[in-house]
Amino acid sequence: MPELFDLTFRVCREFAAPLAAAIALGAAPMVLFNIWLLRDHLAAVEFDVDLAPTYSYLWRLAYLVLLEIPLAAIPTTLYLSHVMFRQSPNYWSIFRDALAMLPQVFFYQLLPRGLLVLWAITTDEPGWIFFCTLCLLLELFLHYAIWPYLNEVIFLERNPMFRRSSPHDMNTLRRAWGLHSYTSGDLFGRWLLSLLFGAAWVCALWVAIGYARFIFTGQVALDVPLFTVYLQIALWVVIGYFHVARFLSYLDLRIRKEAWEIDLRLRAAAGRLQRQLV
Repeated sequence: MPELFDLTFRVCREFAAPLAAAIALGAAPMVLFNIWLLRDHLAAVEFDVDLAPTYSYLWRLAYLVLLEIPLAAIPTTLYLSHVMFRQSPNYWSIFRDALAMLPQVFFYQLLPRGLLVLWAITTDEPGWIFFCTLCLLLELFLHYAIWPYLNEVIFLERNPMFRRSSPHDMNTLRRAWGLHSYTSGDLFGRWLLSLLFGAAWVCALWVAIGYARFIFTGQVALDVPLFTVYLQIALWVVIGYFHVARFLSYLDLRIRKEAWEIDLRLRAAAGRLQRQLV
């Protein structure tokens, strides 16, 4: 993972402008949607009096961001795939590919947790919030720690959603199961390390933005822009970095796992040929 993090920085430096545009294209609608949807909760926040509404707002924002990550990652994933496999990215082709695979993103990524998230952010009952949070955490653990490369499987390998004729035909669910099988320990370790580094980077970047505002304006109060615009900028910058890291980690997994399978099959074929010759 440290080598992948370093490689991610090098890729971000090499393709800085288009990657920044792809990350912004995916994140900007999410930032505006979150501000609009949580406007009533934010209006109830009393930054210097009672911290409970502030914590409630932050948890609801976290729910929404976790739901939106697969959608926000689409432009970055498709751009990197075009750069990797086609050398010269075609933006109309990227847009067409995104539209073609959106039903699978909705079915596999958004539908299982979308209702839970919307329920959690619109109810004030502590029992239901706890239940939705528990279910959401279990579902997110499956998607981010056990099957973290589902988006890459959907957009890069472009398998059909359902089997067409034979039960042996490949579909997205079967391909994701085969890719992630027997690597759960390694994937969990990568997820945990990414979570720790990501949380630290978000906090550091948010504090840095607040300190920069203090240097230029002299304002240090906890206010609405700090919790709406600046916090989400810090979140989506770090999430955009991990979009790239996840794409490179997906390639690393395929090289290590599937190249090893090819090697084993070639060895088995060579053994059969040798026995036939003898």
